[in-house]
Amino acid sequence: MSLVVLILHLAVVAGVAFFALRFLREKAPLDYHAAMMAAEGTIPKPNLLAILTALYRGLGAAYAALGLVTLRFAVEGFQEGTLWPAATIALLTAIGGVPLALAARQAEAQSGVRTPWRAAAALVGLAILALLVALLA
Repeated sequence: MSLVVLILHLAVVAGVAFFALRFLREKAPLDYHAAMMAAEGTIPKPNLLAILTALYRGLGAAYAALGLVTLRFAVEGFQEGTLWPAATIALLTAIGGVPLALAARQAEAQSGVRTPWRAAAALVGLAILALLVALLA
């Protein structure tokens, strides 16, 4: 696999790591979640904050796992020159990223509050671009 594919995969890893750290470390509610709640006059109470925090930590852990798997497959694909790691990365990124991007886009459309759906979609796009480059190499 080419250096370009490896660089694209490392960009996916960096983006996924950013989301992982954000959800593992940030205090609930995140800024855009707080803005959505404020728009409806919702004041988050301790139980809601506990639920959000638990969901954030689970999502952050899932992102961390995806990042580690992506990194491992990216390095293996580069070292061995095989196509299956790029295909697997594209598949795993799409499985996690497409529903997330669609749900966040829908939440943005409904609330008018900007959500990170563009970043999630971009990570999926990078993984698919890496697969296409690998197929053409």
